[in-house]
Amino acid sequence: MVEASPEFDLVSGSDADAESWGGWMRHSGFGILLEREGSGEDLVEFRYGMAAGALADVSPGQNVRAAWRGRMVGVTERGGFAAGRLIGVAALSYRSVEALGDDSEAGDVVGRIDAAFTDIVNVLTGASVEDARFANVPVSLLDVTTREVEVPDPEGPEGATTVEIVFESANMAFEAGVVGNRIRGGFFGPTRAEVAGVFEQNGILGAFGAELE
Repeated sequence: MVEASPEFDLVSGSDADAESWGGWMRHSGFGILLEREGSGEDLVEFRYGMAAGALADVSPGQNVRAAWRGRMVGVTERGGFAAGRLIGVAALSYRSVEALGDDSEAGDVVGRIDAAFTDIVNVLTGASVEDARFANVPVSLLDVTTREVEVPDPEGPEGATTVEIVFESANMAFEAGVVGNRIRGGFFGPTRAEVAGVFEQNGILGAFGAELE
């Protein structure tokens, strides 16, 4: 089944062993997956939030403020998967704390992101659900790449050079919180066109995707 969204399509599916509820954008996807193992009294259910795609490259020397808007999907922690499916609005805003420099390394915090999931309703019943919000979530560098640059050697003879290792590019991701109240995600596509991730709060297991405004 496909349900129309202002930004992109949301998709749900099911079979004997699994159910899913999520969405696709141009550079990333997000969703909730239920997997079943065993049967009868031995039946066990596992619920996962997922987000994946082509992570955005970020270059040095850029202070950034940006906002994204899109959709969230989710399920309630208790009750049936189909009956507990949720949909809402996702809005995220980011500001860098400083420009990336040549000494940037993996793990460096380079910004903060706020996330708000609002207008959440149960897909089956239309009942409203409490908003979920996260503030000042640290954004860190991943997969840093460097390059060698030949520069004058101040300690060598005239005309001597040495090689310095400088920052070239990296991916960015964010994560904060503890089990039951946490968020994690990343930036996807050219110029960070999309943000996608997963969260837990207020008894919701959610996933989200949003496009640059």
